Amino acid sequence: MSRADRGLFAALALFLALGVGGGSLAATAESTRDSLRPTGPVKINADRAEWQKGGSMVYTGNVRLESGDLKLSGDKLTLKQYEDGQFEAKVDGKPAMLDHKGLEFTGARDGERPPVSARASQLTYDSREEIVEIAGQALLTRGTDKITGENIRYDVAQRRIEAKAAEGGQVQIELQPPPRKPKPGAEAAAPPAPAAGPTP
Repeated sequence: MSRADRGLFAALALFLALGVGGGSLAATAESTRDSLRPTGPVKINADRAEWQKGGSMVYTGNVRLESGDLKLSGDKLTLKQYEDGQFEAKVDGKPAMLDHKGLEFTGARDGERPPVSARASQLTYDSREEIVEIAGQALLTRGTDKITGENIRYDVAQRRIEAKAAEGGQVQIELQPPPRKPKPGAEAAAPPAPAAGPTP
């Protein structure tokens, strides 16, 4: 994506990350990012696989890619591998789907990482940057919140989201308020009804 295209994205700050400060802050941010990266082997299932010139692989039919707790699925997957083990995966489908498992709630708002799912015409995942580009009538769900736009950019490691509307349109966001906590004593049992006396 060009620098100009990046500038068109409307930043939707679902998670605010500080990008300024001294070297120690930058090192802490990088170590945090590394700890959130998907781990383990990349698994791919499909009805058909084909090698292409240049080392790319094309998978078609009921395609499913799993990388750690991130899953992509669709009708066609074009996979380009790099020498360091990183890869770029482009998934096309009607729709192409993303599923990112949530992390356990730690009790603090900043530690809340609910599951994320998305659907669109195309998903492009670059493991070097841990970014998924969700393009074409994109819908992303984060917990109970929903974001709709023409294109959505999802940072897998930081779970940060940016959305862009189609020309002349708008990004639509539907946020659900957190459930209310019951007031102390609100759940106390009601006093028992008085016993019925003898009828006259």
